Amino acid sequence: MLEHKYIFLILIQLLHVHSIKDTFTNEDILHRISLLENKVAVLETENTHLTERMAACENECIKPKTFLSSLHTTDQSDTEKKNLTIRDTPQNAKDFKQRPSHSVRNRILAKRRENRIVSKALEDGKIAFTATNSKDIGHLGNHQTIVFDRVVTNIGNQYHQHSGIFTTTVSGVYVFFFDLRARQNAQLFGALVKDGTTLVVAYAYAPNVSHHHRSDSNMAVTHLNAGDSVWVQTVDVYQQTILLLDDGSSFSGFLLYRD
Repeated sequence: MLEHKYIFLILIQLLHVHSIKDTFTNEDILHRISLLENKVAVLETENTHLTERMAACENECIKPKTFLSSLHTTDQSDTEKKNLTIRDTPQNAKDFKQRPSHSVRNRILAKRRENRIVSKALEDGKIAFTATNSKDIGHLGNHQTIVFDRVVTNIGNQYHQHSGIFTTTVSGVYVFFFDLRARQNAQLFGALVKDGTTLVVAYAYAPNVSHHHRSDSNMAVTHLNAGDSVWVQTVDVYQQTILLLDDGSSFSGFLLYRD
């Protein structure tokens, strides 16, 4: 049902985007789509939690059924047990062949362990992340999200490295920090943004001198509700080639305390 919900939500948003395409720029539309993807990620996380809870309930139901079944099996006579026919063997063999391979099972188990760890971290209110840029960043326009693609820490799995956006599923007070390191002959204003509202800004400027780099940073403490997003974006850019050095800028945040 949730998959249909996601598809319906995306169709509605796409129709909305189509209806306003004459009013907003492509950059605004892409930004709205990015926010929509993050909302979908929140719903997928909630779906994972519900699936795990349903599995836990099913396991609890299986225990008394298994006990009753064992009692029934104990009461069966030897004659009844011999009623198992050989025609069941091919079907059992077929079922065995259809079981996933050892490597596939390992991946499934690893994913389940990861989901349990993330769920436990969220239940305990443990959310923290740090991400940097793995390569030089250039050709940025005004009001464009800066994507920090190399994840150092991502406890709670709330930071999305492909979009550069942090979206929380836990309401509370958060602390965010970002650092921008400008390359030679580059200057830009950067801002920490919460759902389109600027929290703080930083200005990084490096003069046109060989191997001359400059950095600026800022931080903010703010309250977030579940589903709110925070990211770093440009405000004004004055050099379009190479702006930020590889591994020289970062974006971090953590949950100070939950509601």
